[in-house]
Amino acid sequence: MTSVSEVTDTRVAAIPDVAEAKNTEADVVDRAADVVDRAGNAIVELVNRAANNGEANLLAAQETAEKLAYQLRAAQGRINELEANVRYYQDRTERAEKWMHQISSEIHRKFLGADDTDSARRMAERLQNLDKPRVMLRPSRREPATPSFLRRLATAGVRSSD
Repeated sequence: MTSVSEVTDTRVAAIPDVAEAKNTEADVVDRAADVVDRAGNAIVELVNRAANNGEANLLAAQETAEKLAYQLRAAQGRINELEANVRYYQDRTERAEKWMHQISSEIHRKFLGADDTDSARRMAERLQNLDKPRVMLRPSRREPATPSFLRRLATAGVRSSD
């Protein structure tokens, strides 16, 4: 027969196997939990990195946008300045054109006559001849430079009788 101590020893000997099996099962659960924890931590770390990268990109984009806005304001200011210059010079041009027209009209009216186109031609010829040196012909001693009043009257009378 077996003694009680033998039975107890057998049970005790069997219990460590059961305890060992329980420990192995707990280890598997703990190892699975560790894997899940590590994966979760890795995912959280990746999310944090993505958030930091997104924040850095946002700051860079904001700085670029501010620089571009500054450049745009400067360009708009320069455009406004140039447009003001264009308006100024257009006004000056219009005033100069009005003065040129007024001066031309005044010259035409004073020197050329209002409706006389031949006068304009004659004035142009006179202006061209101003540049040429004038040669004065001396009258001969027998004839005066201009015929006397009586001679002109006599020749006019002879022509009128013809």
